[in-house]
Amino acid sequence: ATNTIQPEAYRYMIDEVLQMQKPELIILDARAFEYRDNPEVEKGPSDVSYRNILTGMRFGKNKIKFIQKNVGTRLNANKLSYYFDLIKFHTTFQYSKDKKDMMFGKYRNKFNGFTFIPKHEKIEPIDFRTDEIEKLPDDTNGILIDLLEYIKQKELNCLFVVVPYAEEKTHKEKYNYVEKIVNQYGYQFIDANEYTHEMNFDFSTDLYNINHANIFGAEKYTDFLSEYMIQNYSIPDRRNENQYVFMNDYLEEWNDETVKTKKEIMKIIEEEEENVEE
Repeated sequence: ATNTIQPEAYRYMIDEVLQMQKPELIILDARAFEYRDNPEVEKGPSDVSYRNILTGMRFGKNKIKFIQKNVGTRLNANKLSYYFDLIKFHTTFQYSKDKKDMMFGKYRNKFNGFTFIPKHEKIEPIDFRTDEIEKLPDDTNGILIDLLEYIKQKELNCLFVVVPYAEEKTHKEKYNYVEKIVNQYGYQFIDANEYTHEMNFDFSTDLYNINHANIFGAEKYTDFLSEYMIQNYSIPDRRNENQYVFMNDYLEEWNDETVKTKKEIMKIIEEEEENVEE
């Protein structure tokens, strides 16, 4: 997991996974197909969004294919520094140890990409529901079709999801299109915003901005998605398998961070309520 993922990266990310794992299910964030062309969020292909993926990839055919297919065409950028990160970062004295470890294949993210952010924003729920369908722009639509053909050819089991956030009707129109195409290829699509009542998701406490859940919302969504996977897919319990036991070492720190972040968010909410009363 990383931020600002562009959908054209998905097939290369999956290829990277398949070199090391044989997953029963791959979950893909369908939001990438909406925000890619949304001028309000400026989330399209960029140096940052590509490097967030490429810096963590081992050097090999898969990484080279990603760069050749996307960097020169979609960014109109020189590809050399994307092959070798040091060309860009060797003069950056504050380049983090994590990024250095990524470049040399030594990095392990103990929380699997999750970040504890002690923030809160009270959001008014939006009426996003609509049956209208808006086709994706040609380039993004081509990426979706190419991804689905790739998944089908690899005989993979995939689930496309939309996480809980302040979804709008214009977003939903695109998701309706993505869902239609995904279903045509025989894969499942679930918009968690359709189930916020079932998961007891509270827009007044569970988001830190309009696009992201805080730890309260993340826990509720995780429970909901986990239960959905258990009910709809054959997912084995891998907690005691050798290649996953290392995650137990981080569990205590995870729990400590969870408690700490919840307390900080509750303090923020209490201060907001006091300011309103004044």
